[in-house]
Amino acid sequence: MAREYDKRIFRILSIITLLESSHRRWQAGDLADHFGISERTFHRDRSIMEQAGIPLYYDQQKGSYCLTENFNFNPPKLEEKEALALILVARSFDMVNFPYFRELNRALAKLISALPSYIENVINRLLDNIILDPGMDVNLSSHLETIRLIESGIEQEKIVEIDYYSLSSDRQQKRKIAPYGLVYREGAGYVVGLCYLRKEERMFRIDRIRNIELLGENYVLPDDFSLEEYFAESWGVEQGEKQQIEVVFSGFAARFVSEGDWHDSQKVEKLSKEKIKFTVETGSLQEMKRWILSFGSEAEVRAPRKLKEEIKQEINKMKKKYD
Repeated sequence: MAREYDKRIFRILSIITLLESSHRRWQAGDLADHFGISERTFHRDRSIMEQAGIPLYYDQQKGSYCLTENFNFNPPKLEEKEALALILVARSFDMVNFPYFRELNRALAKLISALPSYIENVINRLLDNIILDPGMDVNLSSHLETIRLIESGIEQEKIVEIDYYSLSSDRQQKRKIAPYGLVYREGAGYVVGLCYLRKEERMFRIDRIRNIELLGENYVLPDDFSLEEYFAESWGVEQGEKQQIEVVFSGFAARFVSEGDWHDSQKVEKLSKEKIKFTVETGSLQEMKRWILSFGSEAEVRAPRKLKEEIKQEINKMKKKYD
């Protein structure tokens, strides 16, 4: 969700500028309205600002959010490890199937040229010994024009018409969509928006779009839409009705699952030395099924019943292949 993060960074910088230059009283609702976001999104921004050391606080006497008087926002001077982290992330996407390949290389060249020579020399030595793999599985290099047209649709709030191949139905169909955002997740790229055929928000994988046309028709982006919130209950990318899933893991799987931060809603309860109960709330039932099956006999679904039955059926199908 690189685009969503870019928007958030720009918004946070705008909040800082606004609070530094304005004498108006700003409450959470006022700032949310000003930037066209929900109050929940503003409080997430505020939390990120606090974590970053930006002294934002609510002045009870003024009835307004403020920055401390001695705070000055100056361009940061990167330390060695900070510059290394940025370059590592950039170079991890240094591949032709990444849709922002050229732009990333230009930005990387500018960053390196701005570094003091002694830091650049240290970083060059470290880069040879560190690998960061973003896991981009789908090659998007032949879909750059599609991505650019989707970006134009998002920026101009214009509807696009696509010929879309559905993997589940194994057929191609023409769709009109209002593109709300682009997402790069789970090794692929997706456009999220309002599908006028289904009359609901849907997600379309970029490499399954066969043709695309930017139309002259405008749409209005809902004030409460957020890509981050759209995926908040997803395990990966699958959308569905939220359900509570309970799985008991044992042995190696219990130790392995306990180590991971898999989902915002997860809860881990230790049942014994070798067993844990893993609980999560998500609408991604099929993705969860595949993940649970990957642990074999060391995973047992307790709820919901539908998922438990589907896994039993899958095990029976597998068993027949080996009988």
